[in-house]
Amino acid sequence: MGLIYPRLNVLMLAYSEPGNQGFNSSALSISDATGSAVAVALAGLGVATLGGGASAFPGCLRLLHRPGARGCASGTTTRPRSRVGVTRPCQSQ
Repeated sequence: MGLIYPRLNVLMLAYSEPGNQGFNSSALSISDATGSAVAVALAGLGVATLGGGASAFPGCLRLLHRPGARGCASGTTTRPRSRVGVTRPCQSQ
């Protein structure tokens, strides 16, 4: 928990223009908080739909784990590779 956010924040600041860094940082913080709230709400809805209690937890976990695992698997295979000698957009040459 919290392992990817610092890396994502540094990457976002590196690709942002100096005038947009504050806006982009705020947008990243809002999306992080909103994503967490939506995930907790969906998990609670799933547990309630499956009958509630400890017996519904494994089924809900299984349902919520699959999209996350698919997203991680597709992200590792389709992410763009960096090329040597290419500068980032915000860096001057």
